Amino acid sequence: MSIDDPDTLPDFSDKFEVQQLYDTNWIVANCTTPANYFHILRRQLAMPFRKPLIIMSPKSLLRLPEARSSFDDMTQGTSFRRVISDASVPASEDVDKLVFCSGKVYYDLE
Repeated sequence: MSIDDPDTLPDFSDKFEVQQLYDTNWIVANCTTPANYFHILRRQLAMPFRKPLIIMSPKSLLRLPEARSSFDDMTQGTSFRRVISDASVPASEDVDKLVFCSGKVYYDLE
């Protein structure tokens, strides 16, 4: 779907994100917050070209009380967040295990 080299970690700049959009055939997302859902739909409409957008988030996540975003996360100057850190996690030197998850799995683990 893209030209990424799996052995190298690319530089995540604005140019990288635009290049990724041009190189992929479709976009698959599992949004964890309503703000990310908003930004991915806004990006889909704002792109100068159309590609299939597949959102894997369950409808129950949209109704989940814990899954909420501030309107400040959807104003001008904000964008889609690829990685959302957990504010309840202690400082990095105290962390023994790291779990990457998205969507409803995050709220189930909490």
